[in-house]
Amino acid sequence: MRNTNALIRCLAFACAVLPATSDSAQEHEQYIKLEAGPLFGESIQAQATGALAGSQKLTMRPGVRFNAEFGYLITDWLHGTFNTGLLMNGVNDGLRGNGAPYFYRIPFLAGVVVSYPNNSLWTPYAGLSAGASLVILDGKVDVGAVQLLGRAREIVFTWEFQAGLKYEWTETMDVTFGYRMIGISGPEFKYNNGPGPTKLQFEHALSHSFTVGLSWNF
Repeated sequence: MRNTNALIRCLAFACAVLPATSDSAQEHEQYIKLEAGPLFGESIQAQATGALAGSQKLTMRPGVRFNAEFGYLITDWLHGTFNTGLLMNGVNDGLRGNGAPYFYRIPFLAGVVVSYPNNSLWTPYAGLSAGASLVILDGKVDVGAVQLLGRAREIVFTWEFQAGLKYEWTETMDVTFGYRMIGISGPEFKYNNGPGPTKLQFEHALSHSFTVGLSWNF
């Protein structure tokens, strides 16, 4: 009887504690993070083939990146993520009003983020993701002696690495300081300028951004 009473007390305690533990574990299982910051694109080798032919290394002016990321809890230290945004660089040194092109990337990526939970307000994190990007080249492009004019689009494979620190501002909001490196497979743009169709092939393009963001946890 004594053992039975002890077992009943243990079961009653477990029934009282487990729901509270479960509710606590389920708090803040998702987050939405919005980021922005400067964007630096590496030079890209461009090759025009077809009716018009030429080759030139195109330099990227500093640009801007906006990013939105949704994350969901897998374990205490691992999140699954989906992110999108807008990356924009000017090409070469001209102004848009003079016809110089702008290079846009709109990524759609899925991945994972690993964090290091600890007793401080600062949490380091790093992640990898992959997917596709809509790439747009808008304006006049000078490739050697070849001039291509218009707006060309392409969808290409994209990967990204990110790392940074988040600071727990409130129970439901974090401030983040991050670095992102994004790579896109060489897009091939198609033009119909001049005597006939021309293809403009870019090599693999890398861009680097440093962002500040806000993350809402729910």
